Amino acid sequence: MKPRKRTSSKRDLPWWQRPAAKWAGGAVATPVLVGILTWAIQNAFMPQSGVEASSQAPVASAISSTPTLLASAPTSSPASTPSPSPTTAPEPPIVVDLVKEDHDYDHLPISWVLRDPTVFSRPALDWISKLTRASKAHAGGSRDPWFYQHAAARADLTAIKLIVHGNRDKKVRILSMRTIKRCSAPLHGTLFYSPLGGASDEIVRIYFDLDKPDPLPLQLDGKGRVGGNYFSKRTISLKRDEDIVFQIIADTERYYCEFRFALNVLADGRQQTVIVDNHGQPWRVSALRYRDYPDGYGDTFQDVDFVHYKVFYVSGSGALDPNDYDQWRRWDPRKYAKDPRLTGR
Repeated sequence: MKPRKRTSSKRDLPWWQRPAAKWAGGAVATPVLVGILTWAIQNAFMPQSGVEASSQAPVASAISSTPTLLASAPTSSPASTPSPSPTTAPEPPIVVDLVKEDHDYDHLPISWVLRDPTVFSRPALDWISKLTRASKAHAGGSRDPWFYQHAAARADLTAIKLIVHGNRDKKVRILSMRTIKRCSAPLHGTLFYSPLGGASDEIVRIYFDLDKPDPLPLQLDGKGRVGGNYFSKRTISLKRDEDIVFQIIADTERYYCEFRFALNVLADGRQQTVIVDNHGQPWRVSALRYRDYPDGYGDTFQDVDFVHYKVFYVSGSGALDPNDYDQWRRWDPRKYAKDPRLTGR
């Protein structure tokens, strides 16, 4: 996995030794985010669940974890001739059992970036902190739901766990996986900075470099080393109810990206595209800005360029007061960057 640019070359280091991952040192329990599976067959695309309908054309829709097939409209028939049996859409070739954004995979940081500079009152910030603490304690719910509801982006990279199973009596075969992404300049409105301190099933680890125009599903080993295209020499076959676990890392150093996954599946003798998203929304990730700092020994090290962000909040291991570990506090980024309590400054 690509490292951050530093004063000395670190191209051979595994991804978790990059500055973004140096925030982390311990695993955090991660609740399940229920995913939405939408899919299209032979270039036919269905509307995304959870997207607001136009005010001029009300549409009744519901978010469901059950996959839906876009079926062709039935041909019209005389009203006096009843249909012999109701038309049912074919079932999808694979079904998503679980899709969630992980926070405990190899100690990922959990900082967030908002598009706009947003100043919160002390009571509002206390409320956000309370929601964050509650979500950490509740293993069955969404982690940090406030940030998801406000379209915040994960900082630098995100890890997504995806579990699917076959849904045909005959084997289905996953031929490839890709991202459907839209990228722009990184966000720098508001930074919520929270660095961390301190499976028996077969898992397929895949890495997507979102800085590439058409990212390949690169193989990722247990030590974070990136290989070639996972599907270049293999496919994944699934019997009915046989499942496979994907652990997917999506990373950017240059952009703010919104993305979904598209799986190319061979079933019933034809290729079909299965779209996986984050509960009707795209996943969001934004690159952070970094800079070099003197380490006091004649060398430099790289960390977040806090001054780049218009509004700056801190918690977790980034908190300079231990009493603020579970509490978001606003800081002047210039004062924070120069505070002697920060390690190495």
